[in-house]
Amino acid sequence: MFYNNSYKEKLLDAALNDLVGSPFSIWHRFKHRVGSNYLKVVEFRNFDFEKPLTDDYFKKIVIELRPKGIVIHFKIQTETFVWAVPYYQLHLYNTDFFSIHAQGKAILIEKEKNFERNQAFLNKLIELKNIALEPHFEGPNGI
Repeated sequence: MFYNNSYKEKLLDAALNDLVGSPFSIWHRFKHRVGSNYLKVVEFRNFDFEKPLTDDYFKKIVIELRPKGIVIHFKIQTETFVWAVPYYQLHLYNTDFFSIHAQGKAILIEKEKNFERNQAFLNKLIELKNIALEPHFEGPNGI
């Protein structure tokens, strides 16, 4: 679910909470790390932005963990966007770039110093994704 969040709407927040769960409590946020530091984006693929993107703008994202998925927050020019991805749709690839794929869209993240700082957070994200999908896994012959 990708939408422009420049103007808060309660219906959009409710749809977001239905898709990936409500935000974690304040206590949980202090005890566990549920948000990443800024990550520098190399490319947005298949996103429908109203205005064309130029290289002049510094593109960065923040990833927020939710019980049933992740929410990626980013700001381009004067617009604020949110991309909600349930764990069952999430695909992560670690090649020359770290990339997040879901719903026919992709974000390529540059591996730079902030990426290294976020390594523990990204490992936690992968672990939560695996835990969330564990009950749905059936190997050969139902094993």
